[in-house]
Amino acid sequence: RAMVFVAYLLPPIVIALTFKWMALAQNGVINDILLRFGILSEPVPFFGTPETALSALILVASWQYTGFVTLMVIARLQSIPDRLYDAARMDGAGPVRQFLDITLPQIRSVVLVVLLLRFVWMFNKFDLLYMTTRGGPGESTRTLPIYIFETAFTNFELGAAAAIAILLLVQLLVVAAIFFVLSGPDSENQT
Repeated sequence: RAMVFVAYLLPPIVIALTFKWMALAQNGVINDILLRFGILSEPVPFFGTPETALSALILVASWQYTGFVTLMVIARLQSIPDRLYDAARMDGAGPVRQFLDITLPQIRSVVLVVLLLRFVWMFNKFDLLYMTTRGGPGESTRTLPIYIFETAFTNFELGAAAAIAILLLVQLLVVAAIFFVLSGPDSENQT
């Protein structure tokens, strides 16, 4: 479990720079491995082309937060009482039926909270994007946080940057409210 969670504990700057160096077209470890196994015929600058930059960033961010999601789900799975599974087995439920009727409803709320947290965190992601691509190539990975940063600290338009940040906050609050309304009340079996 510690090895799964270690990616979440690493500073995002370290992760960004490590993957940026590993994904270099020339001398990058990832390209070297893919070329040796014959998966690629020529090196690919994963963070250097508009076609691959966003996908590479999504993979890195997914790797970084997999430990957090795993830890949350495991914690909820361990808190499900064994008596629910015992009762289901006595009623003749097989593993699939136990998963659908017991496990899935029990972890539903944790999965929904994790999805909401990941959505908000990824919508506000700055460090990984800025350290690997700075919003490029072109504008393929330019997000609102990078646009706010550039508006404030490159163009020195602090008022405009603050206004955009407030609009981002309002947008996230609306999405979170819609998320809570659509997810409905907590219907977990109380233990």
